[in-house]
Amino acid sequence: MAPSVSLILLAYRQEDYVKAAIASVLAQTYPKMEIILSDDCSPDGTFEVMQGYAAAYSGPHSIVLNKTAANRGIVRHFSEVVAMASGDIVVFLAGDDICTPDRVATLVEAFERRPDLTFVESRYVPFTDDDAPDVLLETVARNRKAGPAALEVFDMADYRAGRGPWLSSGTRAFLKEPFLRFPPLEPGPTGEDSASALRLFYFGKGARVDAELLLKRAHAHNLTGPEALRKIDFDRIGRQYIADARHAETLGLMTHDERLAFEAWALERIDRRKLRVLFDLDYPTPTCLVTQILPARSLKPREKFYAIRRCVSGLFRRAR
Repeated sequence: MAPSVSLILLAYRQEDYVKAAIASVLAQTYPKMEIILSDDCSPDGTFEVMQGYAAAYSGPHSIVLNKTAANRGIVRHFSEVVAMASGDIVVFLAGDDICTPDRVATLVEAFERRPDLTFVESRYVPFTDDDAPDVLLETVARNRKAGPAALEVFDMADYRAGRGPWLSSGTRAFLKEPFLRFPPLEPGPTGEDSASALRLFYFGKGARVDAELLLKRAHAHNLTGPEALRKIDFDRIGRQYIADARHAETLGLMTHDERLAFEAWALERIDRRKLRVLFDLDYPTPTCLVTQILPARSLKPREKFYAIRRCVSGLFRRAR
């Protein structure tokens, strides 16, 4: 019997993009699933587009329409819709991305091959408004190898040691039950990416399918775009890591000493993500220097000196 699947399509202010996303969902080859089309109280016509597709659909899948009463933000929206889902496996799609027709079937097949997996991700093809999605999908299909796609399997230890692939929640399918054994993710101005995967690691392994199953749109409002990265609350992410580790200890999924070691790793990881993003984007501002870099406990003195030098250089650059 095929596993029960809920595909959750989350959108906000994506009237111009969500049509292609929904069409790709309805074209999935997986035989039967629940499709939740959820709009985070958009001020544009995003939800009306969803309503139009739902009214016209007569295929094998069940469609659930949802619109939040007020804007929740991506993290709270994600948590609420996952709790609504009836399937054992949840497949996530952002409202501006496009699935290949076999995306769900390929992700589910990976779970069937490896019962120890709690989540599966895939490779993707980036594209912009200047690209033709139909042409890209044809190219992806033409380049696909016959037979089951190879899996790169990794666990928490691999991820903490830097041996696992970069996590990408936009390409992810995951088991609902272990995810919901934790409280809802803490809301904030950032995504649910690494925090949601880390809690799944407590129950099993993750994998990446060596297949391009998604067209991932790049535009100015992406959560991974430069402006969004400037607003990421890394301390909130760190709090989520630590809160989940403490909850995992109460569930008997890790010992007290393991939890303390995890917390030390989490704090260092957050400090280094702050430093990397600030330097990758631009010169750090004086505010970033005072609130994020100088208080960072795991950065070496030479790293803080370098940050100060970069900040001063940035001030002179902006003053020209």
